[in-house]
Amino acid sequence: MKKIKCEISKIFYFPLFIVSCVGIVVVCLLSECYVDGSNRVYTVIEMMIDGANIDMLNYIGLNSLEVWKTGLGVWSYLLLPLLLSIGYLSVLATERQSGAIRQVLIREDNFSYCLSKIVSACLYSGVLLAVGYILYGLIVWGFFPSLSLYNEEEVAMYLEYSMPDGVTWFVAKRIIGIFLYGIFLNFYAVGVAIFSGDRYILMCLPMMLSYIYSQAVTKIEYDAFSRNDFVFADKLQSLRLENIIDIRPGMPWVCTLLLMVIAFIVLLGLFWLMITKRGDSGGWT
Repeated sequence: MKKIKCEISKIFYFPLFIVSCVGIVVVCLLSECYVDGSNRVYTVIEMMIDGANIDMLNYIGLNSLEVWKTGLGVWSYLLLPLLLSIGYLSVLATERQSGAIRQVLIREDNFSYCLSKIVSACLYSGVLLAVGYILYGLIVWGFFPSLSLYNEEEVAMYLEYSMPDGVTWFVAKRIIGIFLYGIFLNFYAVGVAIFSGDRYILMCLPMMLSYIYSQAVTKIEYDAFSRNDFVFADKLQSLRLENIIDIRPGMPWVCTLLLMVIAFIVLLGLFWLMITKRGDSGGWT
């Protein structure tokens, strides 16, 4: 635990943390939240700017909680891997260039070093995304109407369908899900950092891998739907990392959780093997 705290303290640089949080908020504001009668698609930030021209109280889907829920849109697949990892990747690149790994491995064993690096990086990313998403929620809460302003019967139907466990539990589960998503989305950066210490590769490749992966799953899913193979298409949901956000009972969510845990265990094993084989350096330094 002390090693993990030490690694987090090295990663955490407050100005960079704030910049990353702002970046996450911007990504969330660029998510789509409304389509009008002429099929014009509005992002959250467009609704905040042009919202005066739209009667939000005529459509309950524009309440603050629903808009908060739509926060992670298409841009998140491309930009979040960079925003979540830029802090510790810059530290890792610096460590590799300075050769500090040799001094560290003299004082601790290879496995604890690898474990502390991966766990601290994942916790940092999870907390960072959760904080950024909460800040986005506060902004949305200030600009969009609350449920109390809508018709009572309409609100009752909406809550029964969208938040059957209540608003408080919905918010709590959403934040926990976002925290887990931040951890799992960090998989790309962790994998790249194990095999490379180049600063530019560390910053750019995780974004590319995240986008390629999401597009590949979408393509396979689309092909399954075109063949009317709905059973296979449903199973593919387990391969979507964003599936972890909506915490709910059922195999798709559990399978996503198990797959990502297994993936991180594999990365930990690869990292340990590389450090052990090289003896004095590795991709994380």
